[in-house]
Amino acid sequence: MGKMGQLYMQIMEANNYEFPEDVDLHIAAEMNRLKIYNKEEYEKWKKSHPENGEIGSENTKNSEKK
Repeated sequence: MGKMGQLYMQIMEANNYEFPEDVDLHIAAEMNRLKIYNKEEYEKWKKSHPENGEIGSENTKNSEKK
């Protein structure tokens, strides 16, 4: 099984063997970076760390300056 399959299985296991509908590739990548695979725990982390934003937000800001 490849890395994407492993990530899919980790998310499934952390969410009672159901893949959350609103988790797309972008969110799954961020969850993997944080090592938080449960959707509820991930949402709590996002609310407690608003300064971090989302992956790629710094790239968007830099591209707007050009």
